Amino acid sequence: MSGLWNERAGVGGMVAYQFGAAWCGPCKTLLPRMQAAAAETGVRLEVVDIDRDPEAALAARLAMVPTVILYRDGVEAGRSQGLAAAAWLREQAAGLATP
Repeated sequence: MSGLWNERAGVGGMVAYQFGAAWCGPCKTLLPRMQAAAAETGVRLEVVDIDRDPEAALAARLAMVPTVILYRDGVEAGRSQGLAAAAWLREQAAGLATP
């Protein structure tokens, strides 16, 4: 992984990274849903624009946008693609909250 992405992904706690782009309609639709899901679950949400940070997109091995990758204590805990990512985040956060 690139150095910058490694720093981002290495953050402790639960962090969800939403990869998207300004030209991506589904990404724009998903963002407020992800913000609400993150607020409900206490997961920190980071938005990564693949056009502004293409190295992060390559390092994350994205197949499409929107993609959400959830990290727990710097380790990838799962990923979801498409508009179902907000519901997926709620389920994942609930399951990962207990050790």
